[in-house]
Amino acid sequence: MEGKKKYLLLGSGGHARVLADLAGKLNATIEHVFADDRAYEVAFEPDLPLIIAIGNNIIRKRIVESIKHEMPVLIHPSAQIAADVELGEGTVILANAVIQAGARIGKHCLINANVVIDHEVQVGDFVNIYPNVYIGGAASISNETTIEPGTIIPRMTTI
Repeated sequence: MEGKKKYLLLGSGGHARVLADLAGKLNATIEHVFADDRAYEVAFEPDLPLIIAIGNNIIRKRIVESIKHEMPVLIHPSAQIAADVELGEGTVILANAVIQAGARIGKHCLINANVVIDHEVQVGDFVNIYPNVYIGGAASISNETTIEPGTIIPRMTTI
């Protein structure tokens, strides 16, 4: 029997606590937690995958550009994701999110709790979608966008 998956976690705030809990739900362990301002230290274990638990899109992008680690996709067990959805490296999908057929989610995105992304939506890289957001069918979200909690984005909208 294979052992638990092991991760490093970069971030020490509330989002880091949420992702550490998610790792546990996925039968994984967090081997080491690094504070937000200590990204350079993750190089001490280059073979372990890294979870970046920092919500700021620009900071998350800078870290990704400066660190060479595997960065896994994490999906909460309660999320509902259509079989043909494309998920980019390092993307995190949290509790009760729904992503419908034909959607494409870019790299290093944060899809928070109770987000609904309808069919054929295109989400760029380094996007943070806060809880309780609805994005209508065939909408397009640009790289590095933050969508505030409770936002409704009509179908075929470009942001």
